[in-house]
Parts: sequence; C-alpha cells; structure tokens
Amino acid sequence: MIKSISLKITFCILVLSKLCLGQGCNNFVKISAGQYRSRVIKNDGTMLAWGTNYYGELGNGSTTNTLTPVQIGTGDNWKSASDGINNSVGIKADGTLWA
Repeated sequence: MIKSISLKITFCILVLSKLCLGQGCNNFVKISAGQYRSRVIKNDGTMLAWGTNYYGELGNGSTTNTLTPVQIGTGDNWKSASDGINNSVGIKADGTLWA
C-alpha cells in the first residue's frame, strides 16, 4: 500500500512540475490524485486531468490514457474534484455532482 501511495504522489508531482513550469503553480486551487490519475482545478475554474482512462475516468469523453493534462469539459465552474481507483467525481459551483 505504501508503494502504491508513493507511486501516485510521484506521478502527480512529475506532471504538476511540468505544468508549473509552463503555467505557474499559483494557477491551481485544487489538486486530486487517484490510483492512476490526477487532476487540478485552476483558479479560473477550469479542470485539467491526466493518467489512465480505461473506463472514461478522466471525464473527457474518451478512453484514451494521457500523460498530458487535458481540459475536462468546456466549463469554468468546477469547485471540487476527487479521484478513486476506477472513478472520478467533480462538483460544480451550482452544486451539481458529476461522475
């Protein structure tokens, strides 16, 4: 279990480091790391996600794995997100839950 947590944290840090170099780390207000995927919510309310996507867990309408962050939806009203083993959920500003 410790190895799994360590791998998740390492994967998340590597991608976030790359994002920070290009966009600046102060642009992120929320970070979520799941079993094999991660996501951030930027201060403008947009959500980016990356990682495994076998079952569509990223929420970008595909099942393609990606190591490059992709925007989730076209909205800029994301407030919270959480990633699990094979699922992901997000809450928008209007209180709706997306899974």
